[in-house]
Amino acid sequence: MLPGFSELIEHVVPFALVLARLAGLFVFAPVLGSVTIPARAKILFATAMTVAIYPVLPPERHVAPELDLFGLIPLLVFETLIGIAIGMISSLPIVAVQMGGNLMGYQMGLTLAQTYNPDQGASGDVVGQLAFFLATAVFLAIDGLEGMFIALIGTFEHLPPGGFRVDQGFTDWVTGLVSSGFEIALRVAAPVIGMTMIVLVGMGVIMKTMPQINVLTLGFALKILVGVVAFIAAMTVIAEVANEESGLVMRDLIQWGRELRPGAG
Repeated sequence: MLPGFSELIEHVVPFALVLARLAGLFVFAPVLGSVTIPARAKILFATAMTVAIYPVLPPERHVAPELDLFGLIPLLVFETLIGIAIGMISSLPIVAVQMGGNLMGYQMGLTLAQTYNPDQGASGDVVGQLAFFLATAVFLAIDGLEGMFIALIGTFEHLPPGGFRVDQGFTDWVTGLVSSGFEIALRVAAPVIGMTMIVLVGMGVIMKTMPQINVLTLGFALKILVGVVAFIAAMTVIAEVANEESGLVMRDLIQWGRELRPGAG
């Protein structure tokens, strides 16, 4: 065996565990988890980040745990789950804003005309996609990607490979974030829903008082027009809501990474 090769072999398992934790980000994280990014590019980026992070980790993280192949697989799974959890939590504000956009599109009657979104691998109406791209732009503008990597790197300082466990505290925290996401979706969609409801009430009054007017044909176009105007007028507020919630989630993620302990989630 070549001189120094045995020392290099000792770093293979710790390096693989660090790589697995980073690779989890590329599953559901905003932008990084996009299906439009080739898998080879994701693997190359994750490997490059691991090469940059591994040498600066605490020395005890460079020690390979005593295990065999069957013991390594569960550790790799747990490490990947950490990255997946951080990516999914980071994407919650974006999904919430998109949900609000879908509600607006439904109220405006635009769900009949759906287009394919390659970034998500699914179809959606134009308002929902506009809200999605707006929230993604806000996420990038507040350095959301940097926040995700800071939160992930912070986990290495306190949590050894394979030490992550999901406990009641972690579950309650994620449940609270999901509930907050539904609230944000309603806040985002409230202006358009309110305006379209006013239009529907007006259409009902006109239909009863002046039945000779074709309310269905006129009201459908009017509802879309009013909804689009309300959406454009509310875009600044939507961006502020996305900014506030994304910043809050990033701060919580970084704090969570700093408070992790072996056996805790």
